[in-house]
Amino acid sequence: MAREPVQERPILPIQVPGGDNVDMVLILQKMFHEIGISINDDLVVVTDWVATVSTATHAMLETDRFVMVDAPNFPIAVTLPLASNCEPHLYCVKKIDSSGNAVTVNRAGSDLIDGATSKSLSSQYDLLLLVTDRVETWHCLRQGAP
Repeated sequence: MAREPVQERPILPIQVPGGDNVDMVLILQKMFHEIGISINDDLVVVTDWVATVSTATHAMLETDRFVMVDAPNFPIAVTLPLASNCEPHLYCVKKIDSSGNAVTVNRAGSDLIDGATSKSLSSQYDLLLLVTDRVETWHCLRQGAP
């Protein structure tokens, strides 16, 4: 059943240290929109930019904005697309299982992820939130538990 769009309502701004008052909800909506998630009140709808991975290796596509990795039986390696081939959107890789198997996010080619060749996710719900410079670098905006 489709829901009616949520009516706008006043939201208290938050104070960002060293910055102006910011409407955090609008910022979060924009961030989630960039990775293919739209927020309507308490309803979260995930779009087709989501890939669920449960094989030993996965090469991300430029269109895989949100990759959920299920690694209950073995470690999984996810390879990012080349930074130069990607739009400047947010990309997210998230470990969704509770096993001790690591999810390793690897660079493609000679790209770097904040100066490293890979990043590791070890706990359930750990995530890596990335954005590309569209040249050869992936910038990590967040790593770890949400």
